Amino acid sequence: MNKLFIWQAKNEKVLYMSNSNFLREFLGKFLVFFIVLILLLIGSYLVWWYVFLLLVPVILWLIYEFYIWKKNILIITNKRILKFVKPSLFNSYIKELKLLQVTEVIGTSKGILNKILTTGNVKFVWKDKEGVVWFKNVKYPKEIALYVSRLKDFIAENPNMDVKPFIPRKERYLDSN
Repeated sequence: MNKLFIWQAKNEKVLYMSNSNFLREFLGKFLVFFIVLILLLIGSYLVWWYVFLLLVPVILWLIYEFYIWKKNILIITNKRILKFVKPSLFNSYIKELKLLQVTEVIGTSKGILNKILTTGNVKFVWKDKEGVVWFKNVKYPKEIALYVSRLKDFIAENPNMDVKPFIPRKERYLDSN
């Protein structure tokens, strides 16, 4: 069995692994940065060479955002749900919860951009709503929520059976034709 991440147990099968949607993350952050940049340019009547000087931090910021995006991962296995997060260059953390401890899974997709990109948020709740794990801007949030909810029930009833990985409905439809 090939290990897909460092802390994967021998009897643990990865069913879904994903980063948040890069285009959704990028557009959300770039829009704010672009508006601030435009306001600075309009407000200060800068010379043209200074505009190019401002582009260097923008390019460095985009490279930094891509690096951070690559390190934020959601993994769903047949035993647990893991969220690897790297919010900055020097900070990182892991949130883990056992699949059978999940009491509620909520997938939401709000806004026009999320509808177009089929992205949204997935919320995993456990311990009587004391603990919550969010994963933002993931593709197919509602399908993932249904999958995890059904997966939890299936594993509780059949602990030794093999489980199929998550495949979005759109891809299942294309494979069947």
